[in-house]
Amino acid sequence: MKDQNQSGLSALLRADKPADDPFSRQSRKDVTPAKPRNRLRPNLEVVADTTKASPKSEARADAKAGPRATPAKHDTGSDFKNPFAELNRNDPALNKLSSGARMMMKHDSDEVAFKGMRGRKITHADALLRIAEWQTGKPPTALQLRELIAGMVSARVEEQYFNDVFDRINKGWKTVSKKVLKEHREVAQHYLWGRERKENNPDAAKAGFCVVNQAAFLDQVNAGREGLADAHNDKPALFRYGTELAQVNHVLETGETLLDIASRNAFRRHLSEAVPWAVSQSDDSLRGVPAPLEVTDHLLSEPNLPLPFLERVTVSPAFDSAGNLLDQPGYQPSAYTFYAPPEGFMMAGVSPEPSPDDMAEAARILIVEWLGDFPFDGYTRREIEVAMGVAEAMPGEIVKAPPPSMLNFLGWVLQTPCRALIGRSPMPALLVTKPVAGNGATKLIESAQILLFGNTSTRPTFPKDEDERRKAFFSALRASTAIMLFDNVKGTVDSPVLAALLTSTTFTDRVLGRSQERSVPNNASVAITGNNPRFTEELVRRLSLCRLDAGVPNPEKRAPEEFKHADLEGWMAGNRGRLMWALCTLVQNWIVKGQSNGSASVQSFVPWSNVIGGVLEAAGWIGFQSNRDQLKVYASSDEDDPIQTLIQAWYDDTLLPKPVLGDPAYAGALAAFCDAHALTLDRVKKRLLDGERVFDPTSLGRFLSGEANRVFEVADPDSGLINVALVSGEKDKHGKPWRLDWRVR
Repeated sequence: MKDQNQSGLSALLRADKPADDPFSRQSRKDVTPAKPRNRLRPNLEVVADTTKASPKSEARADAKAGPRATPAKHDTGSDFKNPFAELNRNDPALNKLSSGARMMMKHDSDEVAFKGMRGRKITHADALLRIAEWQTGKPPTALQLRELIAGMVSARVEEQYFNDVFDRINKGWKTVSKKVLKEHREVAQHYLWGRERKENNPDAAKAGFCVVNQAAFLDQVNAGREGLADAHNDKPALFRYGTELAQVNHVLETGETLLDIASRNAFRRHLSEAVPWAVSQSDDSLRGVPAPLEVTDHLLSEPNLPLPFLERVTVSPAFDSAGNLLDQPGYQPSAYTFYAPPEGFMMAGVSPEPSPDDMAEAARILIVEWLGDFPFDGYTRREIEVAMGVAEAMPGEIVKAPPPSMLNFLGWVLQTPCRALIGRSPMPALLVTKPVAGNGATKLIESAQILLFGNTSTRPTFPKDEDERRKAFFSALRASTAIMLFDNVKGTVDSPVLAALLTSTTFTDRVLGRSQERSVPNNASVAITGNNPRFTEELVRRLSLCRLDAGVPNPEKRAPEEFKHADLEGWMAGNRGRLMWALCTLVQNWIVKGQSNGSASVQSFVPWSNVIGGVLEAAGWIGFQSNRDQLKVYASSDEDDPIQTLIQAWYDDTLLPKPVLGDPAYAGALAAFCDAHALTLDRVKKRLLDGERVFDPTSLGRFLSGEANRVFEVADPDSGLINVALVSGEKDKHGKPWRLDWRVR
């Protein structure tokens, strides 16, 4: 029986075949092996295939190729011509197909061959949706398989995604082997590539190809430029990113979407896939080749290739500059944004006109569920909820203004969905400061990272060297890092590089291995945490203050039951969709109400404060950036600060018979005190008195007024470092009295 089957198959392969038929074993011996095929489309001629197969061989082919679909009756009329049903027997590309693929082609019905490959392109995500729609337990038909795989071939889906789809199909239907799926892919590639060749016309055969050894160099450059524009028009994967070229990469295993600067080899790969490059051989045939290096380098150096411009990659919904919510995955040209939500992320639809109930629910989710346990400005949870309007005040209960630190933090979070609305404007860094460790500064920022990006990412310790800072910032921005967090910053920060980062919309540095400088967009939200870190004057005005103070000696020892969510990170991860809905509802509410500017206009950051302040005020929360005068108190550097010397001396000395904190002193007495201690106050004028130059009380009074309510750190011989504040009283006939008051450390 085995010999009979082999004999029947041999007869089938020999029957009615010309000597040069590539399906014939004899012909395969005589055909010269073809050179390695270009990954791009070869051109194939089309002639009739009149071979017949025996019933037994058809049955064997059916078993190998998977379930077959019934031929489409509506496609078999007298006028119907299937362009895929005929093969070129002289085409050497057939010899490169597997025997299973060649046999599958012989037994394709018109429906499988034609209808299965005339549909739209299918991406990896589309393929997964189709697989999910197939019947459980019933293997997919040959038509379904061919439609799916041919659509992915047409969309030029990457190899890793083919492997993922094949794994899923094989896991769901064991009868469909990966070998059969790969044969379907071979057939689809052969059919689709062969369709593009003009029949028996050598000149037309070269149409669409850039023949390197026949085209002038500038013609090759033009072909590459036009090919890149066409290839990255519909669903782009290569972008202009500042002065760089960048590619968006999806990590299948982790679900991450990363932005990589395209290297020379990576760009050459894109160019090779965008344009069919070939060389003409002596027999006038074409051999596919990768993109020429000279053309690659020429195009790589062009400043404005016809590629889409990209400013940021986001994994959460955002708004474009016109106020449209971008919640569909992919490149969003209206915001120069690539939106790539992680697998499984779901967000309810945002109402075009949020109702009062929508706003109340958004506020409840953000304040009660998320932020209520953080001690913003020393507020308790109850004080926060009443101040923010999510809880009603009891009779006689004092209602405080919304804590500005909470509003500043919410504004920092809103920067991500509102980035296009803010426009090309810099944004200040959020300083989360606290008197002692354990107040939750790092937890607060990391919870925001989970909300916006699905994970946490802490940058290394703030670099101490300016060159290291420049490299760290540039490296983060080249990867389109959305949040740059510098945790537990200590001491005094003096960094012109950080100052430039916070006031620039692009960041420039010299790339290692290149002589020229490169620039990338700067859209990162910067956050700094620490226990009373200090900053130079040029940095202080580039900060947004968020103060956390639980008001207890050891805040890290608070019991878990004191918090709304013992595992805040886990709760944030499981409620990303609800939280993002709440944020987007706040923004949509502001858009519907006319996009009024916020009342707090911050110098150097006016567009930012207009948008963020407007969103918060439209929600009924007043007080955004109202604590900017506290920046000097909690963030200004005390090093080499003359008034620091005055405050320390005032605390130490016997200015009064028995110095008591809170006792007043007038400018005249303080001027005499400064003279007695030979203090240096460059900004205070002096006058002649009895032949000596002494401090002028009026000038000293103006100087002290500029430091009013500032908190200073002084050394106490018994208590160590303590905080005191310089406070002024009501002016009387002697002038304005000044005193030092205790402040909670």
